[in-house]
Amino acid sequence: MPKTKYYKNIVPKESDKGQPMHSGQTMAVRIATGYDIRECKSDKYEVTVLLNKINSGEDFVMPEGAEQREIVDFRKFKYFKFWCEAWQSGVKAFEACNPIPMVVETHADVANDNSEIVGASIVKDGICGFAWINIKPGTSSFSRWLAKEGYAYADKSRGGITLSIMYKGSQSMARKVAMAYAMMDVFRTYFPELMITVLSNPD
Repeated sequence: MPKTKYYKNIVPKESDKGQPMHSGQTMAVRIATGYDIRECKSDKYEVTVLLNKINSGEDFVMPEGAEQREIVDFRKFKYFKFWCEAWQSGVKAFEACNPIPMVVETHADVANDNSEIVGASIVKDGICGFAWINIKPGTSSFSRWLAKEGYAYADKSRGGITLSIMYKGSQSMARKVAMAYAMMDVFRTYFPELMITVLSNPD
């Protein structure tokens, strides 16, 4: 099993027991073994011990729930870092967004909008809808990586690749758009040569 270039042996700390593992650890395991442990219940201490065994060439057992994937090309690890930065920025924008509330009216005749209004309700998250990020060309190294990892799909109608913005099952178009623009800004910082746009459509 290859040693990871991203992580060096450190002494496990008792204070790390019960603490969540961090992204640097999970990616180091992925780089060295091809296993994705993000959904495992291991704590920071246990993953530190695991990484030390991997780097030392000792026998080790992957934690329950680890998913076998291909070993990561270290040269493309930067793409995962960019993705994580964009996602975190998007989540912050999603949470900080204050959509304009939408009023939904109920008419006496549901088939006639001119009939008497007999009730109304307020949807705090505003209009329901969708948001996407489109990236061109779809043949760029980053585009291919996004599609391969399942973050995006080849978009035959628009060209390039497209990411569908989804978070917490929200139907709020305003929140999705805010998230999309925040992610787009990060992508544009690292890939100014790509054409990256945000698309949206009300439901």
